[in-house]
Amino acid sequence: GCGDSALTSLTFSPETPYVLSPSHQDCSKEAELIGYTSDENPGPWMLISGPLGANLNDVEISDVWSNSTMVEVPTYGLYTFSFEGCEATDTISVGFSCELIIPNTITPNDDGNNDFFFIPNMTPEIYSSSFLTIINRWGNEVYSMSNYGLNNDWWDGKIQFKDDKLKNGVYYYMLDVFNRVHNQKESYSGSITIFHDE
Repeated sequence: GCGDSALTSLTFSPETPYVLSPSHQDCSKEAELIGYTSDENPGPWMLISGPLGANLNDVEISDVWSNSTMVEVPTYGLYTFSFEGCEATDTISVGFSCELIIPNTITPNDDGNNDFFFIPNMTPEIYSSSFLTIINRWGNEVYSMSNYGLNNDWWDGKIQFKDDKLKNGVYYYMLDVFNRVHNQKESYSGSITIFHDE
């Protein structure tokens, strides 16, 4: 123009799709995944990773080629999915877990039933650390353990470092855990009754 010229550079790059899903599913093993992209033929949805010990072949994705699909996972834990569109890929992580339900009674009489202070869902797939303390009614510590339950080692109602059974009665627990699915520390406390039934 006007006897002169100018040059400009244009960069053409793929527009990364935008994926959405609830970051956490409480006491459910299903979630909806949604991918926004201008690609007329998006997909597929793919599983990138899951919790240790989970059989990832059991993860079900209802429609890998749809912008919106449902996934069902076999175990609680943290899963990461990817979605492709316009030759670009985006990922999203979804946590599946259930709040800990802590028992209030154990009967450690070696009959194979309720002998241990077992806490369901206390697994390394959800929790990266834990610390349990048990005290008696006078405030004296009778048991403590780091990474409680994460190594599948459960309290049997005995005084720590001794083989002596605690007497029937009410004791108190304090449990601190780090929930890797929620990425936060959680604390629980309450009472537990020991009843030997002998």
